[in-house]
Amino acid sequence: MAEVPPGSHLVLTHPTHDGALGGEGQIPAMRFWNEHATPPITARTGEEIAAFLAGLDLLEPGLVSCSRWRPEDDDAAVVPQYGAVAVKP
Repeated sequence: MAEVPPGSHLVLTHPTHDGALGGEGQIPAMRFWNEHATPPITARTGEEIAAFLAGLDLLEPGLVSCSRWRPEDDDAAVVPQYGAVAVKP
């Protein structure tokens, strides 16, 4: 983000193993992927992912399950992947 001008947006999605999003169920699939394919998957916690957004202004609803980022259906299932959109001040 250092190279882009103010007002630029960062759109981020990232897999997680957070239990709050049911991510622990993804661990066997991620392990299988990493043994048989490239590039490798690195799951991170919400806290670790939030560090990528430090210094940026998060748009609502913030760092949430991708399925909960402005869903058309409020009953959308939670998926073990975080999503966020942020703006460089």
